[in-house]
Amino acid sequence: MQKILSKHKNIAFYYVFLGVLLLVRIYRLSVSAPFDYDSVYNYQILEQIAKNDYRNVFHHASPAFYAVFSILYAFSSDFWFLLYCNAFIGTLAVHIFVATFRKHHIGLLFVLGFSFLSVASSRYLSIEGISFLGSALLWNKIKHFLDTSKNYLQKNQNLTSKFPVHFFAYSLGFLLLLCMFSNYKAVVPMFFGAISLIWIVYEKNDKKYFILNFKVVCFSIIYFLIGLLLVMLLGTILGQRWYQYPATIFSIIATAKNISASTFDFSYYFRYILGFENPFLLIFITIAFVFFIKNYKQTEGFEKIIWFVLLGTFFTMTLLAKAPRGLIFCLPLGYILAFNWVRNFYKNLKPHKQFLFIPIIVVSIFFQVKHIFTEIYAYTPSNYPKVAQYLQKNNAQVVFSTLGLSVYPYLDKNIKFVVMREAKDTLLFKNYSGNKFLLYDSYCEVSGHWSLLALKNIKFDTTFVEKSLCSDMLHLETSQYNGFTFRQSLEAARKVREQSFQLGIKKNE
Repeated sequence: MQKILSKHKNIAFYYVFLGVLLLVRIYRLSVSAPFDYDSVYNYQILEQIAKNDYRNVFHHASPAFYAVFSILYAFSSDFWFLLYCNAFIGTLAVHIFVATFRKHHIGLLFVLGFSFLSVASSRYLSIEGISFLGSALLWNKIKHFLDTSKNYLQKNQNLTSKFPVHFFAYSLGFLLLLCMFSNYKAVVPMFFGAISLIWIVYEKNDKKYFILNFKVVCFSIIYFLIGLLLVMLLGTILGQRWYQYPATIFSIIATAKNISASTFDFSYYFRYILGFENPFLLIFITIAFVFFIKNYKQTEGFEKIIWFVLLGTFFTMTLLAKAPRGLIFCLPLGYILAFNWVRNFYKNLKPHKQFLFIPIIVVSIFFQVKHIFTEIYAYTPSNYPKVAQYLQKNNAQVVFSTLGLSVYPYLDKNIKFVVMREAKDTLLFKNYSGNKFLLYDSYCEVSGHWSLLALKNIKFDTTFVEKSLCSDMLHLETSQYNGFTFRQSLEAARKVREQSFQLGIKKNE
């Protein structure tokens, strides 16, 4: 009876702490600026979809993101409502990962829940939140399938009873689609997952095991392809070209290839993990990998798949255009494997030696929480609401912005908003005859649109400091587009911080 009560008490603590993780994700969210261009552009696309305009439904090759958030948008068109929903999705993804690998384990919940990338990606309206959830659901179903098939083969040596092949194939096919339609980068872990599963089946050298896995994998691929064709057909019905989805992926990859070829920084992700994630993560993953190689033959197939996917995805991403979001499919796996090794090692220590881990635990907690305060909360509150108020007070008819979109959610919908991407776009501003305002937004510097930098030299009517544009994380995330190395991104952030203002407004009479 006491064990049952203790178990329920632990579960209660677990869900309380899960609630704390949600609060961490929404704390000061209402006074934060929209994270970047994509966050607001995604919101604008949701506005278009609500008006039956589907021209951008395949933007970033992420139709699943727009499908999910269009439903949420129908309940409320408020930008911050959608951000709160995204924070909930991120928290739910952490819970599913923990339920898959260490059910109701507060330690793993803490490690994953306070991962900087996990928290940061929950606070902006982009594809990473739904990608994180899709990944968690997929790993949960893979484990469920492998456990069920293992138990089935132990009890049915002659395969006399039916195995729910199509149930697992439907489930896996759907979740593969969810991941792929949320984030095209999912193709990388999917590729390594398929290769590792084939290798494990080959290693097993068991005909019944091979037949069972072969059936499920084949039907999963068939259902995945059927789903892909149906979405392409749906795109055609919505007015898109039938090949729009694969064409969008090809375009993104071609652009990324050009950027990654111009600047190659192999150390980028290692430096990101050391600077923003748990400081012991790389050390523990390295040690865990050594033990994995040493005990390879005794290792369960599921853990082997995780290692193949983690290492394959991580090192593939180091070859592409880089941003912290590139780790969304592999970083959680690194935390899980590192945590499992630490937990097993700690349990095997003698009681009088276990206290040696206390300093490591304390330092880990300190740095994971510190990063959230210094790299997220420190860049609030935003001054974009004051910019919007100024524009509305002065009866602005149109606002021309130097690429930045972050003021858009605060603006009155009657004010026309125009984005200038290059210096030649200033002609639009000069030729407009209404009550027009130029908004110099330093986001053009963050994203590397240098031709707009000359506009900063004009005499502005008023200026504002905008902390969010000084964030190291913002500059690192945009390195995927401007081709900056890790060091160059942090240097660019430092330069923006040193400026006397980041936002300037000029009225042209």
